[in-house]
Amino acid sequence: MNRTELNAKWDAYCQNFVGHEPEGFSLEKVVFDAQKKDFPSETLKKISIEDWMESLSFRGESAMSLLGPMECKREEIQEYLSFLKQGKIKMAFDYEVGKSDPLHVVRESSSFAGREIWFIGDIHGDLLAFQSAIAFINSNSKSKPIYVLLGDIFDRNDFSLNVVLAVLRLLKNSPDSVFMIAGNHDDGLSWNENGRKFSSVITPQQYTDYLNAIDDDLISSLMAEFIKVLKILPLGLVLPNGLLATHGGVPSRPDRSVKNIWEGLKPQDIKKLIADKRLEFQRNRFMGEVSSGSKLAPEFSWVEIINFSHAVESAYGAQISALLRGHDHCDLCRHEWAKSSFKGNENCRDFERVQNVLTMTTMTLMDDGEKRISGFLKREVSCPSVAHYIDGTPLPKVYTLEFSAEEVKNFSNKVHQYLGKESLAYVESHLERLQEDLEECEDDRKDNEENLNAKKPLCDEQKKAVEKANSQMATLEKELNNIIIGTERAKADIESLEAEQKTTIANHETLLKKLSDGEKILKEKQKNIDECNRAIAKYNEELKNADKKDKPKIMSGLKGFIVNLFGFNDTNKDYTPNELQIKLNKFKNDTFQLQSTLEEDNEKAEKLSNQLKTIELKLNEKKNLLAILKQQKSDKEPELEKAKDSVRKETQKYNEQQNEINQYERKVKLAKDDIESIQRDIKLCNTQKEQYTRWISTQN
Repeated sequence: MNRTELNAKWDAYCQNFVGHEPEGFSLEKVVFDAQKKDFPSETLKKISIEDWMESLSFRGESAMSLLGPMECKREEIQEYLSFLKQGKIKMAFDYEVGKSDPLHVVRESSSFAGREIWFIGDIHGDLLAFQSAIAFINSNSKSKPIYVLLGDIFDRNDFSLNVVLAVLRLLKNSPDSVFMIAGNHDDGLSWNENGRKFSSVITPQQYTDYLNAIDDDLISSLMAEFIKVLKILPLGLVLPNGLLATHGGVPSRPDRSVKNIWEGLKPQDIKKLIADKRLEFQRNRFMGEVSSGSKLAPEFSWVEIINFSHAVESAYGAQISALLRGHDHCDLCRHEWAKSSFKGNENCRDFERVQNVLTMTTMTLMDDGEKRISGFLKREVSCPSVAHYIDGTPLPKVYTLEFSAEEVKNFSNKVHQYLGKESLAYVESHLERLQEDLEECEDDRKDNEENLNAKKPLCDEQKKAVEKANSQMATLEKELNNIIIGTERAKADIESLEAEQKTTIANHETLLKKLSDGEKILKEKQKNIDECNRAIAKYNEELKNADKKDKPKIMSGLKGFIVNLFGFNDTNKDYTPNELQIKLNKFKNDTFQLQSTLEEDNEKAEKLSNQLKTIELKLNEKKNLLAILKQQKSDKEPELEKAKDSVRKETQKYNEQQNEINQYERKVKLAKDDIESIQRDIKLCNTQKEQYTRWISTQN
């Protein structure tokens, strides 16, 4: 059991009687008469402290013995467990749990002839109030009483288990004297067999937390079986005088626009709807003249009461004239009475049918959320109420038990004195266990601190190893990144050079073709010039030897030859020698110019050729560089993966060591917290030990 559970178990034991000065306990009876508006009081005989102590006894065992499973008579608990497992739980008025109708109608007073019926309101774990109510009823009944419990027997106070055991005692030993109605806290408790945990849909849920904290198999088994009974308890009781007793009230309309949820239903449908409205019987609050019909906080008013009374008459043949309920925790008088001034409306009929609503509460020990008495916890004084059924009257008489603070204090001291030796032995035993726990926690703290101090230097060294591995990985990543960048640049350069090479080759080929064509033209022109020169020399020779009359003919032949040779435009024109010479000179100049151009183009072609060689060299260099970079990338990638793997391994080692450090730190903190908690418990136990020793001394 861990410290939290142990603390919960200890708190449940010591924080009720021990160390507090409770308030309130001389008894006076205040009779509430529903027919009057005042609340007259009449003094009854006072019950002695010894009677109260006896009323808190449980088969001769002290009240303190009921505080938890470590003190309870386990043989008795086992008897109650066997009783619940056998099923067939019967109660007063011939009611069989799970088989009889959820709204139980008692038609004839003869069915409980010679018996007195008493009502007990919300108990909520208030063992003192419950046993006080039982004792008062027993002392003031002229015949064997029937106890009608209006529900909510646990939560809010620390004695819930004791109240459950007391109720089970009545159910087992006197089933014809108990009629238990389901409250919302009773019905809201659940048990998860697989998870071995209790839960509740209702708050506050102190009893749920208590059961889970003590984690007792026998108590868990007992409550698991009792929950089965709680889930099928009746929702209400109708007595022959028309009194309806229930926990919360009657079902409400889902909203105010609905006139009557029972209207038009057959008797069997009404009974089914009553069973379906289980939660509303337990949770609904009385709002008087008008209810809002809220689904979150269900309410009912005179409209719903009157409509429900007609439904009950239709389905069961019984009339309802008054309503007795619990659920709402009344103020100091512990009961509230409402007399109808309701005149009816279109949503109901026969508004004078039900005239009275009484709400009552029996508990005195209230939780922090409510300003009530806390008999053992120093809170505002409040008094429990019980009610006595009177046949022929619309409502029962209410008895409010008023306690004086001085007598309750004396009672508390007497309880402690009575239990002093037993409690002192328990506290001393508990102190020994706490001291052992303290030593164990100190050892745990010391061991974990030593482990923590030993692990921290190793973790620091491992952190350096992680940093080194990360640095190596970062260097390799940077180198590989540079290689990748270089590779991309080399590829871009190669692409650019190949594009330049392609363009240069195209230009070179174009220029070479131009040179080839120009050389052909130049060769043809030079050939023509040579032929022209030979022809001129020939004709000049002929002119020397020719007669004067033949010279014009020779000259004409020469002109024709030259014109045809050079392709002059106008072959019919009679060129003069000067014009012909000008044409010839121009042809020669064009030829010379063509020759110059071809020489320039040759130089350009040579430059392009050299440029192609340069591009080729650069291209080969870039391709070689690309090959080298690819090889470097291929070499670096495995190195980088190896470095990354090293980082992962070193980091994993570091994380494992850091987790161990965190665990040791948590263990050290938990040990320190446990040490502080145990030291507080030891201080509390020493205080209790002093009190018990003082009480025992006083008693002696």
